[in-house]
Amino acid sequence: MWEADYSSKKRTGLYGFKNIERTLVTTDSGITFNFGLFTLRGGWRAHWNHVPSNEYKHSVEAVLSYESDDEKWGFSVGSVESIDTYSDKCPNLKGSIYYNMKNVMRLSLEIEDAIKLFSGKDREYVDSDYLTRPGSATVLAKFFF
Repeated sequence: MWEADYSSKKRTGLYGFKNIERTLVTTDSGITFNFGLFTLRGGWRAHWNHVPSNEYKHSVEAVLSYESDDEKWGFSVGSVESIDTYSDKCPNLKGSIYYNMKNVMRLSLEIEDAIKLFSGKDREYVDSDYLTRPGSATVLAKFFF
């Protein structure tokens, strides 16, 4: 497995990568409930003996989705929380809303990491000197063939 070697920081501020033999034991479990037009999903992901350099030891997720009767529009809101010593203890709130135009095109607005996006604060990248994108808002037009 190739992973970042945080002990090899160069003058440029970049880290090197090295190939390391690892045994990974990862569980990814979830449960989904349907309530009419609403769907509630929850999940838990855990790395038990080695945590890859770009992930946290444990994370939990909850998502609520809705789709209209005619399947013309829908939305989802959710949160992912990393439970780890190195986590910045701020959940990643996300959401999306979409509108289907005919059967071949969907317009959507997606927001990722809303707390960091609207507060203007950075999110730390795992346990390193780097920062990740502090949220995003995206407008999409999706075409289905």
